[in-house]
Order: sequence, then C-alpha cells, then structure tokens
Amino acid sequence: MAVRKRANSWQYDFKLQGYGRQRRAGFKTRAEAHEAERRAREDLISGRKRIQFADAYEQYMSATTMKDRSRDSYGNLWPQINGSSAAPKTGRSCWSRARTTRRIRST
Repeated sequence: MAVRKRANSWQYDFKLQGYGRQRRAGFKTRAEAHEAERRAREDLISGRKRIQFADAYEQYMSATTMKDRSRDSYGNLWPQINGSSAAPKTGRSCWSRARTTRRIRST
C-alpha cells in the first residue's frame, strides 16, 4: 500500500501481478487515497473490469431512444471508430473533410 503526497494532492500507487502498475492521483486527503486504493485492489482481484468502449457503445445504442437519422449517423461513424475498413454508406467521412480544409499559405 503506497499512498504519498504530491504537490497539492495525494496519490496511490501499487502493483498486482497480471495487472501491472496501478496509479491514480488527485485525492484531497490521505484517507480518500487509501479508500480509492482499497476499492481499486478489490475491483482487480474480484474480476470487475472496466467496460470496453465497443461494449459500452452497443449498450448505449440498444438502450437509447433517438431519431433514426441520429442512429444512422452513429452507425456510419462506428466503422471509423472501431477501425474496420468499412466506409460510411453515404457522404464523406469526417476524416476526409478534415484533410481537405483550406490551408493558409505562408508568404
């Protein structure tokens, strides 16, 4: 259990085999840092893990009520976020628009 003072805040820092180094800072008190470290250790040991972005996206899309046009926009952007090679069905992607913006010439 390593809790130490940093400039104006407290941090915890520990290692667990198989999980690597766990370090968080920004706690106002030493007690807060100890409590956060305890919770972080318990979460890692008990198997509770952070949810992956793809899983969170799927849960959000299934739970939310939005207009069809918005749902289509999210669906078209997902391949770009996910890293797959599928291109959006209609229109240009936001990345191609960013590359074709007007550049200012230096004189």
